[in-house]
Amino acid sequence: MKHSANKIQLSEGGEKGREFYTVSQLAELLQLTEMTIYRMISRGELPCYVIGRAKRFRSSDLENFLASCRMPTAAEKKSKGEKESPESVPHPRSQDG
Repeated sequence: MKHSANKIQLSEGGEKGREFYTVSQLAELLQLTEMTIYRMISRGELPCYVIGRAKRFRSSDLENFLASCRMPTAAEKKSKGEKESPESVPHPRSQDG
C-alpha cells in the first residue's frame, strides 16, 4: 500500500520508507526509552512536530540529528587535520608547580 500524501509506504513484510515516527517507534528504533526521547525534546536536542499533544518525528530530521551525533573515527580526524580534543590536553591549572 502506498499513500503519496504522507509518503508512508507499506509492504507485505512490514513498514518501509516511513516519513514520520511516534515517540514509541523512535524509542524502539534508537533503542532508547520513551522518557529519554521526551527529555531530548525538552532540552531542544531532538526536533519534532507537535500536533495537539502528539509528537511526531520526520525521518529527514532524524537523519540530520543522527549525523550531528556521529563521532568521527580517528582516521577521519587525522585526515581533516583536527587538533587534539580538549579532554586529551591537560588543563594548565591542573599541573602542580
